[in-house]
Order: sequence, then C-alpha cells, then structure tokens
Amino acid sequence: MPKARTYLPLALMFAAAAPLPLAAQAQMPSVTAQSQTPLLTLNITENIEAKPDLAMIGVGVQSNALTAVQALRANSTQMNAVIAAAKAKGVAAKDIQTSGFSLNPQYDYRDGQSVFKGYQVSNMVTIKTRDIENLGAFLDAMVANGGNTINGPTFSVENPEPLLVQARQRALASGAAQAQFYARGAGYSTARLVSISEAMNYSRPVDAMAPRPVVAQMAKAEVANVEPGQVSNGVTVTLQYVLER
Repeated sequence: MPKARTYLPLALMFAAAAPLPLAAQAQMPSVTAQSQTPLLTLNITENIEAKPDLAMIGVGVQSNALTAVQALRANSTQMNAVIAAAKAKGVAAKDIQTSGFSLNPQYDYRDGQSVFKGYQVSNMVTIKTRDIENLGAFLDAMVANGGNTINGPTFSVENPEPLLVQARQRALASGAAQAQFYARGAGYSTARLVSISEAMNYSRPVDAMAPRPVVAQMAKAEVANVEPGQVSNGVTVTLQYVLER
C-alpha cells in the first residue's frame, strides 16, 4: 500500500524559506547568559622586613683643570685610586660598574659675560658591597682615596625570594579569611577562589641614590656613621572569589 504524502502549496513553501522582514527581525530577543553569582575582588598587600645584606653605593670623582687633557688625567688618577681601594676592601671587579662620565667646559659669569675658566671631568662608579657591618669604614676609604661625590647607600636583600614566599602565604591566608567573612555576612556559605594576580613590592629605608657631595666634616670623621636598618620585600595580590550558597 503506497505511503500517504503531504504537499504544501508552493507559495507557502517560498514564504517559509524567505527571510523575515527587518521589522520582524528587530523584534526577536537577543539572549545573553549572565551569571548571577556575586564576584568578590580583594587587593591584599603583605611585606616582610629583614636586615639588608647588600649595599649599592655610587662613588664619583670630579676634577677641574685648565685643559680637557689635564682634567681627564687628574680624574683618571683619582678614580683608579678609588677602584683600587674598593678592591682592597674585598669588592670583586664584577661588582664595580661605571655609571656616568662627562667632560664639560666651565664658565664664570661676570658683568653679563661668560668667562672661560677650564674643564670639569666627572666620573661615577656604582659599587656593590656585602660588608654591611663595616660600611662606614668603606665610605671613609672611598673619600680618602679621591672620591668626592657619594650617592647612597641603597640597602637591599640580595635574594628576596624566601621573603616573597612568606608574603604570598600571608596574603593568601588573609584573603581566604576576608572572603569567608564577606560571604557569610552576605548570606552565602562559602567563597571559592577563581583568580590570582600578583605584583611585587620592593621598598628601602632611604632614597639612597640622590647625589650628595662629600663635605669636609665627613672626610675628617674617624668613621662615617651608617645605619642599615631594615628593608621590606613583599607582594600585592589581587584575589577573586565566587560567593556560593
């Protein structure tokens, strides 16, 4: 027995296949799935303080002479003495780096006119030392051997990673406690961590790299007074939690 077939009118078939008018399309709803679960974001900073074990010092030599060659030679002699003194104090060659050098003409201004008076050579080296306990004596040696500009010292911890690990642990524990507090206070049973981002913080007790010309009193002092204090290393973490019932 043949199967029954249903035929649609041709006009109806084309009508079904034709695109909807623009007005009809505009009435179709656009559905976007959005989570109704609250998202909690916490920014937490934790720092760990420790005694510094590394100091960076800028030691400079400024020399003046009537000619550029004379100024350069005088400066080189003084800087060589500074570097030799640093090495004699146990500083390795790899921890001494030239950080600035300049040669400039010098003028006096009298009655509205510039009068040439010679040349000035400035040479600066950055020195790393780990002998924090004897840093005062080290600075005295730099000055005694020709250094006449001191920048620093800048104190730090050479390997801050163990301190950063402690800071991360504290930040996570603090974040978890705060997230649970907010969750329960808002009527939810728990907070689930879904995102972590981190930025590291390095802080020093002083802004040590600002140039400070050496004064006569320092050169005459028995030992320069240097207090390393403590430095802090830490992290700022951004934690995101989903609050769940």
